[in-house]
Amino acid sequence: MKEQIENPWCVYDGGEGPIRFGKIVKIERGILYIRDSERFEISDPWEEKYVKRFGTLEEAVKYYIKNLKEGDSRMDRPLREEQIQELARTKFPSYFKGRK
Repeated sequence: MKEQIENPWCVYDGGEGPIRFGKIVKIERGILYIRDSERFEISDPWEEKYVKRFGTLEEAVKYYIKNLKEGDSRMDRPLREEQIQELARTKFPSYFKGRK
């Protein structure tokens, strides 16, 4: 049986603002394994201190948008809120099936 993870949706932050949002798929010895898309089996390991956890994907995306710095230097062109919402639907389509 697959382990049920409480508050599996998250935003991870390297200290300079949110980097990405995703879903925690495994926890092992204080390391969270986060998948940033359901299409791929690859999950990135992160220390828990760099991860903010949420009960829903919508909460994680809202936090990500609110805390993304205007004109973030990691981006050539900053994303608009609608683009980030669409990105969430593209990365995790099964989460949004049957939702409006």
